[in-house]
Amino acid sequence: MHTIKYTYIRNLKPERSPAGLKYNDVDGSPSHSLMLEDTRSELSQLAYGPRPLEELYDRQNDPYCLNNLAKNPECRAVMDKMWQEMEGELTKAGDPRLLGYGDIWESYPRYSRMRDFPGFNESGKYNPEYVDKAVDQMKKVDVQNSAYEQRAKRMTRK
Repeated sequence: MHTIKYTYIRNLKPERSPAGLKYNDVDGSPSHSLMLEDTRSELSQLAYGPRPLEELYDRQNDPYCLNNLAKNPECRAVMDKMWQEMEGELTKAGDPRLLGYGDIWESYPRYSRMRDFPGFNESGKYNPEYVDKAVDQMKKVDVQNSAYEQRAKRMTRK
């Protein structure tokens, strides 16, 4: 979320790397190759390292957003206000992460190279476990999504 002064980020799964070091799940490029040469470097950590639950950057004094102010107690009120507004908008929009079925993001098919990790990783297919979970949770919170309901029906017929 952005204001004129701040950028606020809420990482709803802070235990996960945003894509990088654990699975190298990033398209190849010279800069990516360079960062993988030393995964402990500041640059690698900024790009691919674990993220905290909250990040706050002063865009006027730190335009590249490198200095996270979230641990500064003086910024707590700003972060609380921004999170409250963000949470309200995401809930109103029916964001699955806030309504209890955020695992839906694990069900979308991927067509690029699949990373080698345990569990479902079939290219071009939906993960049936997450589709069923999403449909069940949408019913619990009274969210209608006919596309997911049809997808679940097609998957059970196979």
